[in-house]
Amino acid sequence: MTVAIRLDQKQANSRVTPRPTYWDSVTGLDTQISLDFEAALIMVGSSTREDARSRLSQQDKQTDRQKSRDAILKVMLTAEGDIATKQVEELNSQIGKFETFKQKFIATEELRQVPETARLVGDTQLGIDEMVMLSERAQHRGVVAAVVAARLEKHGVTDERDRQRKSWTRVLAAYQG
Repeated sequence: MTVAIRLDQKQANSRVTPRPTYWDSVTGLDTQISLDFEAALIMVGSSTREDARSRLSQQDKQTDRQKSRDAILKVMLTAEGDIATKQVEELNSQIGKFETFKQKFIATEELRQVPETARLVGDTQLGIDEMVMLSERAQHRGVVAAVVAARLEKHGVTDERDRQRKSWTRVLAAYQG
């Protein structure tokens, strides 16, 4: 049984024709509210509708701050991702140069047979282990920045979502009183 069926005649007189529309941020269209939603709005009473309008009004104040915060966060995440990428490239270049040196150094038959060769190569590798760790950390920071940026893009306040939120005020106003 739908909500619309439960409306009695008095409540049915509260209906608005045509039913109001809200902006759907997914479709990009003004969408007429359903009969069920209209019936629910009528049945919940004016205080509940007023509470919803009040909450939407409060959200207006928060939205501007949130948009500013999201814009700053997006710039920061982009910079963080770029920095991480450059660090990974630089560190991997140094690691690659060491690997080339190591292969050339131990390639000669004479040096490969001398026990101190392994010790020398090991001592030159001390900083490389740290570079590998730093490269992995930079890769991780880059991935985290990309994930947070994607979440921000999907769930942050956009003009379309803000327009949708504001359009509900128009719907609620139609059933005022």
